[in-house]
Amino acid sequence: MPKSERAYCLRPMRSTDIADVVAIETRAFGGDAWPASAFHQELDENRLARYFVLKPDRGEAACGYIGLWALPDEVHIVTVAVDPAQQRRGLGELLVQRAAELAREVGADRVTLECRESNVPALRLYHKYGLQQVGRRKRYYADNHEDALILTVDGVSSREYGERLAVLRDRHRRRTRLVVRDQTAEAPAS
Repeated sequence: MPKSERAYCLRPMRSTDIADVVAIETRAFGGDAWPASAFHQELDENRLARYFVLKPDRGEAACGYIGLWALPDEVHIVTVAVDPAQQRRGLGELLVQRAAELAREVGADRVTLECRESNVPALRLYHKYGLQQVGRRKRYYADNHEDALILTVDGVSSREYGERLAVLRDRHRRRTRLVVRDQTAEAPAS
């Protein structure tokens, strides 16, 4: 691997990752952060949930995560964050790519999520992957009662979207020099 490349591992979240994830959640979302019990409940009780962590390949603490619900007709991004100290490096985009890939893998034709209206960098990223505003949830966020924009992209299972995703993934790889070992298809260790 050339020195300029940075290696990461994307794998299923385990209960042992929750402390790292809550730390990221707290730094990223402050007073609106999920408690550890919410992540435990998602991992232990929600059969629709797919949670993944992104870690530097050298075994350091998690630097990002994504929580998804694989519903029959859509993949819903429940939560996604990158440690603020690691943002603006393309890591969040890796997580959004994985959401679109999961939708294609499970045969869902849509990806949805809610996003703070003020989160312009995230909105730019979501628009890049075809997510468009289809609604609004008034006063959705508990910390400041900000509205959430409901974003959706349809046609994710189409050949055209697959080609778009491949182009975006290739551009991202060339721009960021990130190398990702994707272990999300593997069963999580007990």
